[in-house]
Amino acid sequence: MGLRAVIAVDLGKTVTNGVELLRRLAFPHLEVTLVHVVEPLLADGTFPELGSTHPMTEILAEMRAAGERACQELGEELEGAAESVAHEHGFGDPSTILSGVARKHGADLIVVGSTRKGAFGSLFMGSVTKGLAVHGDRPVLIGKRPVRKPGRLTAVLATDHSPYMARCVERLLNFAPAGLGHVHVLTATNPPPVHLATDDEALAQALDTAREALVSANRGLADRLHAVAPEVTEEVAVGHPNEAIAAAMARTDADLLILGAQGHGFLERLFVGSVALHQVVHEPHDLLLLRP
Repeated sequence: MGLRAVIAVDLGKTVTNGVELLRRLAFPHLEVTLVHVVEPLLADGTFPELGSTHPMTEILAEMRAAGERACQELGEELEGAAESVAHEHGFGDPSTILSGVARKHGADLIVVGSTRKGAFGSLFMGSVTKGLAVHGDRPVLIGKRPVRKPGRLTAVLATDHSPYMARCVERLLNFAPAGLGHVHVLTATNPPPVHLATDDEALAQALDTAREALVSANRGLADRLHAVAPEVTEEVAVGHPNEAIAAAMARTDADLLILGAQGHGFLERLFVGSVALHQVVHEPHDLLLLRP
């Protein structure tokens, strides 16, 4: 069985970056469903009851027709990269409809773009991408910028070695991307509180033990990731995860950041998902957000 992907098609063609990432990751036996959504016209998320001659009815019909053309064009571009391409269209909240289509087809991945461009463009970086990242139940591939380098991709995989992240790694291995050339495994650990005595021998030994455990965990993960990338390196960084990620992405000249996203509730996002949410909303990196 191959990988099934739902691609969010917006009229500004911002999904182009996500589609390029999808191509470059080279998932085997790729099956694609292209989805264009016409967003609600009213603030409460509904569509008004309009007569057939109402000007807004004509606008909605034009948006639907433009979406059909965009799906057709993208489907033609995907010939050869995907084994099958289907089209769907909807009216309503894009993140809800995309998630619904993904569940209906048993999709493994949702692909989105990152900015708004063009007439009738959808808000894929604002409410939609953030909604899929926070409330979705599928992995999300987010293309924010064109892939700059030819050849296989370089990725930073940031992990806290939690059981949740272990399941996310299993998902990545099952995806079996053939387009990864180098994966850099990154774990960030916070420095000890400044009020603790740095010359405390017991504290120093405890910190060394904790670091050795992380180094060992990184090496074990790196060994497994050789199944999807010929080159795998690892690093234990001291500092906030967002700072460590930025430094690793720059140092490795990475094309892609791979993270896990845990939970749907506010407390889970606050304590676990804040790094992922920050990377989705505030950072420029292309992102593969994994869920088990």
